[in-house]
Amino acid sequence: MYSLLQRAISFWALLGGVLVVAIVLVTAVNVGAFILDSILKNFGIFVSALPGYEDFVRLAISAAALSFFPYCQMKRGHVAVELFVQNFPQWLQRTLDKLWL
Repeated sequence: MYSLLQRAISFWALLGGVLVVAIVLVTAVNVGAFILDSILKNFGIFVSALPGYEDFVRLAISAAALSFFPYCQMKRGHVAVELFVQNFPQWLQRTLDKLWL
């Protein structure tokens, strides 16, 4: 049962990785369209950016970020704001680690 759960969690994290790659590719295309528009508008040619780009990126980032949480938990990690936690005393850091696990 644990092996099946591990595979499902790993697959879910891989889907999150695919979403991150899609975000990068869509962003690259959108930046390319912006650059083309900047160059070609001097010649009267206008290139529009991708419609719905911001909405897609917002939704995809949310889904991708959440898909990594189970994998992180499976590997005994946790999501913490390290800037704050690293300044806490060692005993408090250990206590927080035990609570998260």
